[in-house]
Order: sequence, then C-alpha cells, then structure tokens
Amino acid sequence: MPGGRTSTSARAPRTSSPGGISLGELTEHFWDGWEVLLQAAASIAPPRPLSRSERWRYPDIAELADVLDIENASLDGTNHALSTDPAFLAGWLRAVARAAGLDLPGIAAQAQAALQSWPAGNRDIIYVMFAPTPWPAPGYDPARMDPADVTLLIEALGATSEWLAESAYEILVTARDPEVGSRVTAVLMQMPADRRKNAAIVAIANDTNPPGAADRFLNRDDPALRSAAAAVTLPGHGGDPRDDLTGDAAGTSET
Repeated sequence: MPGGRTSTSARAPRTSSPGGISLGELTEHFWDGWEVLLQAAASIAPPRPLSRSERWRYPDIAELADVLDIENASLDGTNHALSTDPAFLAGWLRAVARAAGLDLPGIAAQAQAALQSWPAGNRDIIYVMFAPTPWPAPGYDPARMDPADVTLLIEALGATSEWLAESAYEILVTARDPEVGSRVTAVLMQMPADRRKNAAIVAIANDTNPPGAADRFLNRDDPALRSAAAAVTLPGHGGDPRDDLTGDAAGTSET
C-alpha cells in the first residue's frame, strides 16, 4: 500500500569542504526551503492521532508527494511554490489532497511530527517524499472538492510556479463543470501569457459545447488562445493526450 516506503538517515557524511563547512551542513541547509511545505501541510486539517509506525514512515505524506509528483517537479517551479503566500500554498495542498481522496488529518499530523524533529537536523521526511514508488499515484476526482478548493485552483492556473499551475490544470481539465469553464474564461486575459494556453484548454473542456468553444478561441487574436484551441481539435498540436476534449469525453460526439 502507499506509504510502505522506508527512509534512510538524512544526515550526510561530515566531510569538510574547502570553505570549512561540512558537506553534511550543506546538505541539511539545501532542504531548508521544504520546511515551508511541511508547515503548509500541517495546516490543511486538524491533525489526527498517529500510530508509532506512522510517526516515522509518514505514509500519508508519501502519498501526497506521489500525487504532487515532487520527484519530477522543476527546481524553478518548486522554488516559486515554496516562496508563495503560505495560506495559498496550504490551500493548494488541501485542494490537491482532497481531489486525490487523501487523508488530510493524517497528512497534517505527519507534517507536524516531521516539523518537531526538523530543528534537530532530522531530514528523514525528505527521503520519504523523494523516494520512488512502484505504484501509481491516486487519480483525481474533482467532485471531491468544495467550492473554495475550486476557486483556489482556478487562481493557481495563473500561478508563477509551473508546479502549482500544472497540478491545477490536471485537476480542472477533467471537471466537466460548465461553471468552471465560464469562470476560467472570464479571467483568461488576466493570466500570464505562458499560463493562458492550459487555462484556455480547461475553459474549453468545461464548456457546455467544447467544439463550439474551441472554434471561438480559434478566432481570437491572442496566440495562446488559438494554440489552446488547436491543441484540442487538431492532431499533433500538443493537446491533452488523455482524451479528446471535443469528442466523446465531452459528450458531443456524433453517431
């Protein structure tokens, strides 16, 4: 089951560097920014009691890390995410965890347990978060989210962090909710140009008539909107490979 991974010690050898700082100290400081993520995770729900093994195996944190694809997130994307508003970061984690059906109280409790040992230099939680797993991450179900989660993910579509924006896209593109489509459409031109294409795909996918929405976007002046429309209507343009947003998945195919 997820969370079956075990960690090894996170302390690097105490070999001295030319500058007089040990490699162990450099390693410990390298992970300092991730304390912010743990603090956000600790606030996503009231914590529940943990078993003895949960206090060192961190199974729910491990599952969250798998859902977030932490191992493959870009350095730039994670740096922007870890420097974003703490309340927004916590809201993003809550929305993603809820969409994936994870144990929010368990995540909060395990993050708190990791933070308790953080000042002493214990980084075992990092090894758990970045350890490869042989099983696929849980899938998203947007229906699990509440309205506040949806609102936050719509905002996250335009986030500076690619990591935040991509996860919001992955969830919302499958929502099939016309209200999501109209809300995203209303804020498209307020988003950065490099985030507008995916956001436009979300708007098209959630429209009551995705082919019609794609046609409208093809006629817009903005290159990102035209690219989004091409991505979901024309082969070879980088559309969502998981399904045809203008066909059967949207309930608009012809028989």
